Amino acid sequence: MKDLRPELQIIAKYLKFQLLEELEDREHIASGKLKKSMEVLVLKIVNGFNIQGKYLDYGAKIEQGTRPGRLVPLSSLVEWIRYKKMRGTFRGGTAFSIQQSIKRNGIRPDPWQTRTLQRAEPLISQKIEVAAEKQLYLLVENMIQNTIKLLDNGNTNN
Repeated sequence: MKDLRPELQIIAKYLKFQLLEELEDREHIASGKLKKSMEVLVLKIVNGFNIQGKYLDYGAKIEQGTRPGRLVPLSSLVEWIRYKKMRGTFRGGTAFSIQQSIKRNGIRPDPWQTRTLQRAEPLISQKIEVAAEKQLYLLVENMIQNTIKLLDNGNTNN
């Protein structure tokens, strides 16, 4: 029986491309670390396959936002400021101001992953349906061929 993995790998590559494009469109690419960490894998499970995305924890924080009261490490903010190439500012002071603002107000969620999956879902569903139909056709074809062989063997034994 034919393995669905090649068709699902194509879907996974498409999904990764869409997720990376959304990160860029939303300007969540300051250091590029999140973008570089992005993986979309096709995993074999008991009853079939699973397409799973993996990336740095930072991606989930963008998706879900941050509640007020959380202190973001100053070192992370200084690094972010450096990547954003903010000029003419004292990085430590700016980082401290941002840290206090996040502590007071939190960070609004930006559901980049949810938005991407919703936008890509119709095409992904269609591709999975086509792959599943091929798989079902091959399965039925295989069953028919095996039945014919069994019947032929039964006739030759008589």
